[in-house]
Amino acid sequence: MAQARLATIPAPAVPFDDLAVYGQYPTRRTAPRIPFATLLEQGLLTPGQILYFRRDPQRTATVLADGSVRLADGQRGSIHRMGAVIGNTPACNGWEQWYVADAMGTLHPLDALREQVRGSA
Repeated sequence: MAQARLATIPAPAVPFDDLAVYGQYPTRRTAPRIPFATLLEQGLLTPGQILYFRRDPQRTATVLADGSVRLADGQRGSIHRMGAVIGNTPACNGWEQWYVADAMGTLHPLDALREQVRGSA
């Protein structure tokens, strides 16, 4: 009887997506890791370019050729470490907190450049 009742249920108009059902969509945690230096290697950033912390023109860092950044006071390190220093926090996701200006002067998070690299891989 149960099988007969189930047979009367119409199929969904849009079939279920197996990826959604089984959780196979990529997430930020499962996405390929992209080193910051890759943005330099691919020409998306150049040494000497200025990054803006949380879009603040007073809190900046300079991109260095080795893939690190230097703050105005001379401290240097990763985008994450220098973000934590300049933001006075224990940790920082530099991909989301540092911004770069495009040719028109519009600021974009570094994460947008990272996604470009992921899309071209």
